[in-house]
Amino acid sequence: MTTYIRSENDSTATLGQVDFEDTLRTFSIRGNQFAALRPAQPIRTEYDGPDSFATVIWLEGQVKVTSKWLQQIIETYRSSDDVFCETFLGGVVFTGSSGKNNFEILPDAVQLLQSWGTVWTEVLDIDSTGTVPLPGPYLALGGHLFEIFRLYDDTHSAFMSAIVLRASFPAKKISLGGNYIQTIKIAVPSRLQGFPTRTKPLAGLRVAVKDIFQIQGIRTSLCNRSYYELYPQATETAGCIELLTKVGANIIGTTKLASFAATEEPSECVDFQAPWNPRADGYQSPAGSSSGSGAAIASYHWLDIAIGSDTSGSGRRPGHWNGCYAMRPSHGVLPVNGYIPSFRRFDVPTFFGRDIRKCEAFAHEWYGKKLAQNADLPLSIVFPTDYMALITNRDQLQLVDEFVSDLEASFGVRRRKISFNALWNASPPSQAGEQTLQEYMKDAKVARPAEILSFTMTTIALTAFEKTSSKNTTELLTSALLFAGNGICHDRRNLKA
Repeated sequence: MTTYIRSENDSTATLGQVDFEDTLRTFSIRGNQFAALRPAQPIRTEYDGPDSFATVIWLEGQVKVTSKWLQQIIETYRSSDDVFCETFLGGVVFTGSSGKNNFEILPDAVQLLQSWGTVWTEVLDIDSTGTVPLPGPYLALGGHLFEIFRLYDDTHSAFMSAIVLRASFPAKKISLGGNYIQTIKIAVPSRLQGFPTRTKPLAGLRVAVKDIFQIQGIRTSLCNRSYYELYPQATETAGCIELLTKVGANIIGTTKLASFAATEEPSECVDFQAPWNPRADGYQSPAGSSSGSGAAIASYHWLDIAIGSDTSGSGRRPGHWNGCYAMRPSHGVLPVNGYIPSFRRFDVPTFFGRDIRKCEAFAHEWYGKKLAQNADLPLSIVFPTDYMALITNRDQLQLVDEFVSDLEASFGVRRRKISFNALWNASPPSQAGEQTLQEYMKDAKVARPAEILSFTMTTIALTAFEKTSSKNTTELLTSALLFAGNGICHDRRNLKA
């Protein structure tokens, strides 16, 4: 039953003519933009008045609602969610298993609700209601509750498309133009709807996915117009992405990449403009091929994790150049079905993040439980002396040496100096004949020495972090990022910079 505690007109949401057949409505509140989206499974409400904003609050065994308890709940909502605001308190829906007959809102709580502009309240009993709404803001119209999403502009052009994807629900593409020139809007769900549980440890996490992983009902582009036009919507979701939705992650969009996951700098991007790296002067290359995922996680505070892929650096270079953490898991621990291959023997799903602790928790839930738990694995740091000899910058050499020394001290591993030239000379392949390593590889495209070293050092640090909990890990990874950014970033305005 709906109870009115103020004038009914005060709760009306000014959204124009709306009915339940509409799946998406957009509106603004104090300059921030939002969307109301019809959920895949209808959520019914007894409220039958004019269109109204509403907030769902879980009782959690609370029978009598006091002003003190209510104040604490709303303060938590304000501090933990970038979607919620007091405007959504036009109506309040309490959900709980205590039963409607035992429920009571005390007079001091009614006064507090009235001061927030609340017009009506309702109680939904979990024991007798079909689909129970999760906590957070909604739009009540036509006897149903629509979910509220906040809309953010993709100002750094990192995304290919905005989507809403959760476990057991079909993916829905959101096509809304941004306020910024040539941008789209990304719809993010309320964080109040995702509280990690034993079965949903990643609940509430906002994740972007490189547009090389198929998502059922969505067309994959590989950032190539011809491919996008040729192939229909995917009939299944990539296995590694499905693992995420099953444990509660929210997929909010697909990100750009170098076309076909090949090497492509900004000045070479033809079909779609390259993402913008937020670091330095804003004109540095975002690297690739997971350029969109790296740029997105570095640019947007509203994004938690971005999924990329790595064959020969595609999931590590963007981490270095966009100034974020990048992790390439052990080969074979994640499924690759639905991952459009570049070179299957080396293809690995990867991820990017800003918070090292959040990265650790994410890795544990995504694939960490499948890793070998043997603490006696013989780890060592491969120290390629041939590449070191090519670095003429003494300051950079000192950074490398200090970083490797920190790794040795923190993780209890030693550097193992290896000369590829010496190994080649000792046992060359039969196809090489009398050729030296340099002669045999002269036509191969090899990354710069510093770049290769930075890949190696950061990967080693992250791998060690996966197996230990050293207090120095964050400082070590910061050192790796500083080293990686020392002279190896390309300026997007000049390919040869």
